[in-house]
Amino acid sequence: MSNGEERLDACGVPCPKRDVQESFLLKKAIERGLPFLGICRGLQILNAATGGSLFQDLPSQRSSKIIHCMKPPYDRAVHGVKLSHGGMLFDIFGKEELQVNSYHHQGIKVLSSCLETEAVSEDGIIEAARVKNGGFELGVQWHPEFFSRNDMLSYLLFEAFAKAL
Repeated sequence: MSNGEERLDACGVPCPKRDVQESFLLKKAIERGLPFLGICRGLQILNAATGGSLFQDLPSQRSSKIIHCMKPPYDRAVHGVKLSHGGMLFDIFGKEELQVNSYHHQGIKVLSSCLETEAVSEDGIIEAARVKNGGFELGVQWHPEFFSRNDMLSYLLFEAFAKAL
């Protein structure tokens, strides 16, 4: 997903139809106040569809000690995120920090004015955001689905989403 920026070779083959379709569906969900949980690309498309921008390739566009595209297995934590005090994730998890997995090469460059930050990685990359003044309209950069069987915190996230439906 390029969001109007020059596509880098690291991004692979684009799928403009998918970008358009997912952007359309997200905007409709926001208009209707429908709950959603975007995971990884879900956070990226949420930001891009609502006017934010993305780093097309974190390793080449923003140096960091954190490797955001980990190698398998994916059901392990590789870096921490700080949760926004008083945010939705802070309320769900009841803590200020969380250890997450990381499997992405794109990330939020400029956050959409429609969104608010929910979590930030140790290197300053936004790792979760939600629609301002919305309900459960949330995107996370990590992959809680890989942790859901053996991690109570990931289970709590899915449980909160299910209750919002």
